[in-house]
Amino acid sequence: MEQFDQTEQLFAYQPGQTPAAPDTAAPDRNPLTVQCDRTPNGKLQRKTEFLAGTSDEYAYAFDTKGRLTDVRLNGRPLETYRYNASGQRILQVCHHGGLRQNERQYRYNGNGALTQAGRAEFYYDRNGALGQRCDDGGAVFFEYGNGSRLDKVHRRDGWEIRYEYGPYNPQPVRRFRSGRLTHEYVWLDASRLSVCRDHYNGIEYQFSYGEIGKLDRLRLVNLLHIDPRANGGMWGNPLPAGSAEDKARLKAARLD
Repeated sequence: MEQFDQTEQLFAYQPGQTPAAPDTAAPDRNPLTVQCDRTPNGKLQRKTEFLAGTSDEYAYAFDTKGRLTDVRLNGRPLETYRYNASGQRILQVCHHGGLRQNERQYRYNGNGALTQAGRAEFYYDRNGALGQRCDDGGAVFFEYGNGSRLDKVHRRDGWEIRYEYGPYNPQPVRRFRSGRLTHEYVWLDASRLSVCRDHYNGIEYQFSYGEIGKLDRLRLVNLLHIDPRANGGMWGNPLPAGSAEDKARLKAARLD
């Protein structure tokens, strides 16, 4: 069982162990506590959220191939998923109060690429990379550089998301929205994130991993006490490029 305190960290427990009861006597200090139960192969089968003296229980069901099929909230249907013979999702149904509400169907082309998800349609270039997404909000365009690396997502009205990369890192190190820095990332290697600094919401996420590379701790640092006017409207200071701290984190993976 695992217990997650929204204000602090994610703690891992061995099978059979039970974490301490949620601290309901200090709601301001621990506003949200989450307890998780997993199957022997690591699938999440039950999650209970405790908040202000109340609790909600989420139950998860999987098919024989380990794919999520149903989610129930306090015993009532919440989400339903179905798949085709290739294992691709073809149906998603959301429920409210136990009643069927929103339904989304998925379609794919002969290469297995998604072409439709609900009212959204997807178009690909000759190399198979996603080039355009169209829905009720209009068209969104995707641009790539250095092979299949996503560099920019934009619309015709000037809205734009742009990514910056390090010289050796295949993952982005900075994210900009319409010219303003919104996120910064520090990577342990090509797949494991060490730090995500969210300037938009004023939160820094710090990730720690166990011996087998599995995420076992997540720490949230509140940056909202920092005056954004001192840094061009951003919460906190940008992570300095090539800092000693960054180099120490990335040295083992040679991504600095």
